[in-house]
Amino acid sequence: MKLRDDGCVLCGSTWGDHWADVEGTRRFFCCEVCALQFRNLLAALRRELGGTEIRRLEIAGDRHGRKVTVEHDERVIRFGFVFGPDGEVRRLHLDPAPRPTP
Repeated sequence: MKLRDDGCVLCGSTWGDHWADVEGTRRFFCCEVCALQFRNLLAALRRELGGTEIRRLEIAGDRHGRKVTVEHDERVIRFGFVFGPDGEVRRLHLDPAPRPTP
């Protein structure tokens, strides 16, 4: 699975020094909370997508709400999501495609 490699896998921060195994690969996270949230996000995406292989994830946003672009099965889907206080995915919803500007 292709993920960002310029900082924390979830938030992009470069501070901290927390390393965690995610699906057999050691990944950098700024903190334990981001590692937990990322694992929970992967589980929620797999449930939503029917367990298919995820090839690439791009995550953007902050604690108020994030967007994730998921590439899987020759498709690209975008979701919005929010974490709860314990790192659980509180909301995961399809993000509508942007409308073209006239």
